[in-house]
Amino acid sequence: MPLIFMSYRRDDCAGHAGRLYDRLREHFGPDNIFRDIDTIEPGQDFVDAIETAVGACPAVVVLIGKQWASIKDAAGRRRLDAPEDFVRLEVAAALQRKVRVVPVLLQGATMPAVAELPEPLARLARLNAIEVSDTRWDFDVGRLIDVLDKVLGHAPGTRTPAGLAPGSSAPGTRGTGDGGPASGSGPARGTGDGRVPFAPGSPPQSAAAPPILGRPGQIAPAQLSAADFVGRWRFEDSAVIKSFIDAEFHPDGACQGAQTAAALGFTINFSGQWSYLPAAQLLQVQGLIGGFQPFSFAVMIQASAPNGFQGLGQDGLVYTLQRV
Repeated sequence: MPLIFMSYRRDDCAGHAGRLYDRLREHFGPDNIFRDIDTIEPGQDFVDAIETAVGACPAVVVLIGKQWASIKDAAGRRRLDAPEDFVRLEVAAALQRKVRVVPVLLQGATMPAVAELPEPLARLARLNAIEVSDTRWDFDVGRLIDVLDKVLGHAPGTRTPAGLAPGSSAPGTRGTGDGGPASGSGPARGTGDGRVPFAPGSPPQSAAAPPILGRPGQIAPAQLSAADFVGRWRFEDSAVIKSFIDAEFHPDGACQGAQTAAALGFTINFSGQWSYLPAAQLLQVQGLIGGFQPFSFAVMIQASAPNGFQGLGQDGLVYTLQRV
């Protein structure tokens, strides 16, 4: 599920937004950045869709260029004054849900004053901003990434496994081209679309792999099959801002569930498909959040635990899986 929501105006700073998006997806992974709301399907309520997407991300980056507050529509009305303006809806939803909102000033822009903002966005004027200039782009973006790492509970400077570019593989892995499980005891295989979050025994440096507990009467991770995961499970992460995922895995590969972050005040539903690759000890879920936003989630099972297992997620967090 995405970790960072990018809010920006195309007419204001589309070029800078694309450049920043490339850096963020390189560091945090392509599946962890939500950039555009264009994926809303016909017939969906775009207000609900925006609130769902924003509420699912612990961090919202608001890109502010020189025309962010003043740009007008074809009728000459300031866009920010229109209740249906996408940027206004995105920022208002983020401020209301109390997620971390990080204003990023581009092109020499300054923070808008309270008097320039509609009432739902007034609190934005009080937030500390990061200035990102063209002349010191790498340094400034590095500072932004450090801030986001802290918000997400990552060790500063570490890269998430999902940061692998599409079509590439983690060291020591190879793809099957069809998403099938690897055979034999060789290296882990990919998912068919280049996403190979982990190589067995090679967790990211940002989180230590839990030890194999080997409790009597429990199934060792190396002996697991897909049938062992059929049923209802709860995934609880090790992040500073705690969240958990309740999921039901069906024998036909379908799944549905919800992610809840009580501290952030949101619960969001998802549905999709699940699979387990025994050779890689990799549990994977792919589907749609709220019926419109694609997501993928993967955990490499590494240890037995009471009534379940422990594993390392594609986001670098340790997860506890318990049957419910």
